[in-house]
Amino acid sequence: MERRFLSNNRNTTKTDLTLLLECLKFQMKCPDLQKQALLTIHSICEKKEDNVDLLRELGGVTFLYNLSKSSVVHSDVKETALFTLGTLAEANVYCKHSLCRKEIFMDIVRLLTQEDASLNQKRVSVYLLFVLVSQNRESGQTLAQTTGCLETLMELFRSTFPFSAVDNLRNVNQNYQLWASVSIALCGCVNNPQNEEGQRVCVAAFPIVKTWLQQISVPSTETFQPICSFIAMTVSSNAYVQESFAACGGLETLTVALLRIVSTSDTSLLSRQVSVIIVKTLSACIADNSTLASGLAQYDLVNHLFFLLASTHLDPEDRLSVLLTIGECTGASVEHQSQLVGCGGVPLMITFLTEDSSEEVKRAATFILQTCKKEVKEEQETKMTGADPMRFVDRRGICMSSEVQSLEGGNESHAERKSLFRPPLLQTKPEEITGSDEVENSDLKRMRKATDYRSVSNGRCAGCVLAFEDVTSRTYASFQSSCENSCDMHRVLQEATERFRMSHLNCGVRQDQKSVAAGHADPSSAKAPTPTLQRSCEKLCGLEHKPKDKKYTRTEPSYSTGTDKSFLPQHTWRKHKGFTLTPLYKTTSQVAHTSQTRMGPSFTPLKRSQLPEAIHPAHM
Repeated sequence: MERRFLSNNRNTTKTDLTLLLECLKFQMKCPDLQKQALLTIHSICEKKEDNVDLLRELGGVTFLYNLSKSSVVHSDVKETALFTLGTLAEANVYCKHSLCRKEIFMDIVRLLTQEDASLNQKRVSVYLLFVLVSQNRESGQTLAQTTGCLETLMELFRSTFPFSAVDNLRNVNQNYQLWASVSIALCGCVNNPQNEEGQRVCVAAFPIVKTWLQQISVPSTETFQPICSFIAMTVSSNAYVQESFAACGGLETLTVALLRIVSTSDTSLLSRQVSVIIVKTLSACIADNSTLASGLAQYDLVNHLFFLLASTHLDPEDRLSVLLTIGECTGASVEHQSQLVGCGGVPLMITFLTEDSSEEVKRAATFILQTCKKEVKEEQETKMTGADPMRFVDRRGICMSSEVQSLEGGNESHAERKSLFRPPLLQTKPEEITGSDEVENSDLKRMRKATDYRSVSNGRCAGCVLAFEDVTSRTYASFQSSCENSCDMHRVLQEATERFRMSHLNCGVRQDQKSVAAGHADPSSAKAPTPTLQRSCEKLCGLEHKPKDKKYTRTEPSYSTGTDKSFLPQHTWRKHKGFTLTPLYKTTSQVAHTSQTRMGPSFTPLKRSQLPEAIHPAHM
C-alpha cells in the first residue's frame, strides 16, 4: 500500500512539473504567468532531491538555464529562472555538477560586469555562483578561478560597499544585499573546503577591509558580519594569509575595534553580538600561530575577553567561541596566562569545568587550565611567600623574588635557596618519657614552636613548609590548625579532619553516656570485655603486650571490681635507648576525660579501691 502511494505521488509530481514546463514554453508573452510557474517549480523542488531528479529527467534544468539567457524574455523572468536554478543545484548534487560548466561560469561573469544589469539580477547570479562553488573544490572552485569569477567578485566586493565614512547607519538597500551576497560567495570560493590559491587571491582586499574597520564608528551586525566572515574564511588555516593580514595592520585594527566595543557589551545587546563576531574572527586570525597570538598581549586582550565571558547576558552558545579564543592566547605566551590569572579567570574556568552541561565547553576550560597550570602555581607561591610580584624562574624551576636575585646575584647554592623556605629544626634534648600524653604534648610544643618560626619568617603554609619527618599522625592536625597561612588544599584537608573528628567524638560521647547509665543501674553486672575490645583498650592505653621485646614487659590488666595487684607492673621499668621509662597513673576523672576527647572506642573506668601506699608512684 505504501509503495503504491509513493508511486502515485511520484506520478502526480511528474505531471505537475510537465504542465509547469509547458506553461513556460507557451506563455512567452505573459511574463507574470512565467514568473508564477517558475516560483511553483521552486516550491515543488526546494530541498527535495527526488523531485529535482524528475525535473532533470524531463529536461527542465536545461530549459531553465536557456530561459535565463534568452534575450526575448522579461528581466524579471530571467532573475526568477536564475534563482530557481540555484534552488535546484542546492537540493541535488547531480544537478549541481551538471551545471558546473565553463560556459555557465562565463555567463555569470558577463552578467556581473554588465552595466545595464539590475542589482537583483546580479544578486541572484552571485547566489547561483555561491551554490556551485560551495563544497565543490574540483569543479566549482577551480572554474571560479580559471574563468575570472573570483576576480569579478573581488571587484564587486570593493565597489559595492554600502556604508560611507560619513553615514554608516543608513537603511539597508539593494546595494547592501548585493555586497553581502558577494561576501558570502567569496567565502565559498576560498573555504568549505579550503582553497589556498583562492585565499591568496583574496589577500588583495585586506587594505580596503582595514579601512572599513577604521571607518565604522558605530557597531552594527549588518556591517561587521560580512566583513568578519570574509576575513575569517580567508585567513583560516593559512599561515601565509594570516601573516599578510597582520602585516597590513588588519589584525591590530580588528583588535582595537574589539576593545572599543566590548567595553559596553555588558549593557548593550548589539555590542555583545558584534563582540562575539569579532572574537570568532580573531580566533581564526591567530589559530595555530603563536607569534601573532603572543603579540596581542600588549593590548591586554585576555582581560577584555574575560570581561565578555563573565557577562551574565552572554548567550551560552557564544561562550565556546570566547573560550577558544582565550585558549589560543594562553597557549601561545606566558603574558596571556598572567593576564588570565591576574583578572581571576581561573575560578571561572573551574566553574565551567564542573558545572557547564556542554562537553565542548568543558574541554575548552580544561585546555585553558592546563596552559595556565604553571602560572597558577607561581601565583600561589607568591601569595604564600609574600614575594615580589616581579619574580623570576631559574633553570631549575625555582621561583624566587627579584629582591633575592638582586641581593644574591642569582648565584646562591641549592642549600641557600632551600633555606629561604625551610629553616633548620630547633635542637631539643632527649626528654624523659612519662607517658603517651606527655610525648604528644612535647611533640606539639616543639612543632608549634617550629611552625611559628617558619610562619613568621616566610608567611607560608605550614603544611607545605614542614618536612615529612617532622610530622606524625598525632600532631599534624593540631599544628596545622595553628597555622594562619594555610593554602587552599590544606585548608580543605583541615576542615575534613574536623568533620571526621566531631562525628567520632559525638559517637564516643553517646557510648559513654550509655555505659554510665548502665553502670548506675547495675554496678555489679559489669562483664569482662571481649578480646577485640580488650585489644583496643590496650592499644589506646599503650599497654599492648609485646612478647618479642625482652627489655620491658607488662601483664594483662584485670577488669575485676576488687583490688588486683596484677594490674600493676611486675618488674621495675628499665632504661631503653637512653630513655627512662616511668609509668604514669591517672585518676578516674582523668581517664574519663581522656576517653571523651579521643577518637575511636571509649571506655568507662571501673571503680577500684585505693592503691596500696607501698606501690604508689609517689613512693617509687
